[in-house]
Amino acid sequence: MAVVRKTEKAAGIKPKSKTSFPTPIKKIVDSLQKWIQDPSMFRFILYGELILLIPSGCLADYEWLSDKLKVLNKGTALASQKHQKLVPEHAFALSVHLNKNNLDTIELDKEQALAYLRKENLSIHEEKRGFALALYEGLPLGWVNLLGTRINNLYPGAWRIRHV
Repeated sequence: MAVVRKTEKAAGIKPKSKTSFPTPIKKIVDSLQKWIQDPSMFRFILYGELILLIPSGCLADYEWLSDKLKVLNKGTALASQKHQKLVPEHAFALSVHLNKNNLDTIELDKEQALAYLRKENLSIHEEKRGFALALYEGLPLGWVNLLGTRINNLYPGAWRIRHV
């Protein structure tokens, strides 16, 4: 993308798009709004199985740009919809718009946090079930899936720490 500065005044152009992003069903939107700090400022769109978070005022621009260009990333990936279940995306765990108060969290000590970042199995006994946000000193690291007897580490494998 390039930026060009005009030296003379011209009438503004209002972008019109042929592309329109579908929105998730109301039940999913209602559950996702709890995950965000200020849901009134954002729109949810579907991109395949992925649910994305886009600022409300930028939706027309995203649609227009997506119609004209190959856009690699649009907004922030919130979750993917698999088998009537929402699986949170790692990008959203690191988002500044995340509302930690409405999510299950699990606090890790330094050794557990390093093991999580190496994508190793965690030996934590939790009675909760479902997805939880892994925190180290209050800062989000990513997601884990609490299964009762064990914990699945959902940290992206390509990002894992290889030597420590």
